[in-house]
Amino acid sequence: LYEEMQHDCGGTILTDSHVLTAASCVDRLKPEYIPDVSVAAGMHFLLEKSTYVRKAKAIYIHPRWNKDINDLTDDIAIIHLKEPFNFTDNTYIARSCVPRRDLSIPVTEYPQANSTLMTVGWGYRTQPPN
Repeated sequence: LYEEMQHDCGGTILTDSHVLTAASCVDRLKPEYIPDVSVAAGMHFLLEKSTYVRKAKAIYIHPRWNKDINDLTDDIAIIHLKEPFNFTDNTYIARSCVPRRDLSIPVTEYPQANSTLMTVGWGYRTQPPN
């Protein structure tokens, strides 16, 4: 299994079954190849025993993402995993600290619509060649 794997892009674990990544990392995949996409988590090096590998069930790309305009606006995708991560069995993985919408907190405390936000991960530093 590990001999066949290669690193393409990074991601952020949102829930036990959902990983945030860049649309530019997955937009060239044909639908029949989605089940071959693997997400590995819980390691610093690929061969560590703490590594969890999960296959993709579906990939959802932001509807406004346009790979043809050389602009990274809306370069976001969600990978839905076939099998969830188990955070209690592996202390090397955790979901990202994304705040839940709490009705007791005024909406003004959340980022406004059209705000510029940033996510950190490991992927291409420039637009990859076609």
